[in-house]
Amino acid sequence: MGRVSKVQAALNRQHIVETASRLFRQHGVEGVSIADIMSAAGLTPGGFYKHFASKEALIDEAFALAFQQALGVWDQVAQRERSGPDSALAALVRFYFRPRPAEWSCPMLAFAGCNDGQAPQAPAMATYREGAQTLLERFRAAARKTPAPSPGQALTNAEVDLLFAAMVGTGLLARSVGDAAWIRDLQAAVLGALPPTDRPTDPSA
Repeated sequence: MGRVSKVQAALNRQHIVETASRLFRQHGVEGVSIADIMSAAGLTPGGFYKHFASKEALIDEAFALAFQQALGVWDQVAQRERSGPDSALAALVRFYFRPRPAEWSCPMLAFAGCNDGQAPQAPAMATYREGAQTLLERFRAAARKTPAPSPGQALTNAEVDLLFAAMVGTGLLARSVGDAAWIRDLQAAVLGALPPTDRPTDPSA
C-alpha cells in the first residue's frame, strides 16, 4: 500500500503542475489561486502543501513544464518540414503565428508579465530566462538548416536574432490585440523577412 500511495502522490503532484501550467497560461500567475489550481485538478486545497513548499515553488515548475512542452512542439514542427514545402525556419514562423487556445500559447508570451513582481533571482525568473534562451537557440538552429537561395542571400546571425525578436513581439501584440488587420500586416512583414525562396504568402496557411 505504501508503494502505491507514493506512486499516486507522484501522479497527483505532476497533475497539479500540469494544471497550474495550463491555468497560468490562460489567466496569468496572479489571476490563479492555489484553491483554483487544486479545484481544477480535482484535489482538495488542503493537500497542496504536501507537494509544494509555496505557490512560488509551483510557479517555477509550471514554467519549466510549459517551456519543455513548447520545445518539444518546436522540434516536431521543425522536423515535420522534411515532408512539406517549408524549411524548418519558415515552418516555425508559420506555426508561431497560428491561432491557438490561451492554455497552449507560447510561454514566452503567456508568462511575459508574470515576473514583474518577483526578485531577479527568483527561481521562476531564471526558468523563464533559460526557457526563452533555449527556444532562441532552437530558432537559430532552424535558420542554420535553411538553405540560402544563393551564397550571398543567407541570413546573418544578427538577421536571425532580429527575425526571432520580431516574431515574438508580433506574437505578443497579437495575444493582446487579437485578429486585427495591422497585426496581419506585421505577420506578413516577418514572413517577408525570410529568405526569398522560403517566404510563405499566407501567414495562416
